[in-house]
Amino acid sequence: MAKAKEARMFVEKLITRAKNAVAKEAGATMKNVHARREVFAFLRDRGAVSTLFNEIAAKVATRPGGYTRVVKLGRRHGDGAELAMIELVDYSTGQEKQAPKQAVKASKPDTKKRKKEGKAEKEVKKEERKGEAVGVTEKKP
Repeated sequence: MAKAKEARMFVEKLITRAKNAVAKEAGATMKNVHARREVFAFLRDRGAVSTLFNEIAAKVATRPGGYTRVVKLGRRHGDGAELAMIELVDYSTGQEKQAPKQAVKASKPDTKKRKKEGKAEKEVKKEERKGEAVGVTEKKP
């Protein structure tokens, strides 16, 4: 929990820097290289920097601040520490609408049918084993 709250300060500053750089470069033809270099000095990952400047900054361009939220996840079993996750407010990729539960139930196979098939397979395997055992005894004189 404490780490998520502390990380939020750094993330907010990076997003603000990227948002301001994208807003300034919209009128100009050159990219704001200085802002990218400053963000890269902190993140040290080219993919993260490009995602921040190309996707995230564009989505939060109209937002005045408060780009992140801390979501409490409960307590850890081992030591009882509070767990939390930090997420972006306007940038939710994993929260698409899910299919209704009725459609999910219809796609599942019938459990009774699976049990019958399983029993039939077990009986076939038993018969094969018996045949192998009989075959072994027939080979011996």
